[in-house]
Amino acid sequence: MSGIERWIDPRHLHPDSMERMASSFAGDPLNTIWLDDFLMPEPFANLQRVFATEGAFEQVHRLYERAADGRARDVTPEEWRDAEPGRRFHDEMRFAGPKPEHRLSPGMVTHVRFRMFLQSAAHLAFLHRLTGLCAGVAPFSLLRITRYGQRLDRHNDFNHGRTLCSVLYFGTGWQPTFGGRLRQYEGDALVRALDPLPNRLVLFRPTLEQHDVEPLGPAAAHWERWAMTTWYAPPGRVPGGG
Repeated sequence: MSGIERWIDPRHLHPDSMERMASSFAGDPLNTIWLDDFLMPEPFANLQRVFATEGAFEQVHRLYERAADGRARDVTPEEWRDAEPGRRFHDEMRFAGPKPEHRLSPGMVTHVRFRMFLQSAAHLAFLHRLTGLCAGVAPFSLLRITRYGQRLDRHNDFNHGRTLCSVLYFGTGWQPTFGGRLRQYEGDALVRALDPLPNRLVLFRPTLEQHDVEPLGPAAAHWERWAMTTWYAPPGRVPGGG
């Protein structure tokens, strides 16, 4: 499975569609677009298996070095618990690798192939067509699960030489009362809140403007926000993650 048409729904590959998306990206104040039903059904369903059963996820806590400091680091649960609230950046479940019994299961095999596809010339050319940004061949990706009570606070992705960020959602059954929207700001003003709909891809250019994840409400106590975040950098540079 290497051809772009085997991964991306052909509706998004039509020249007219790409032209519309490129115009929207260029005209958006935050250089953001979103594509629904992005992946073809089979790879999308296989990748969902990584979140549901095949992947091992570990809880990760990150603190700012100082309150309102842009630099963050992973810390122990004890450090997180004892930190002042203003230093808390995010608390989430992060993919650590396949469960031993699922190393060659359909979801994990698809995940490896999908990571290779993200670095392919065809996919990078597709991103360039939509955004006009030059993405290198070494994307950095994280599979992330957010549960009720966890958080991802306001920040920007302008660091580490990043030129483009993508977020692809995999969780089903989302309801507006759950929360979990991707919120984008201009200064202190909320510009938009994007629903984490399954198979929705969000692309945005990292700038000094901030974004966060809306806290999950009590209605989401039995729901999880599944997302794959990928950062791209110019050729010759490797984007950092966080």
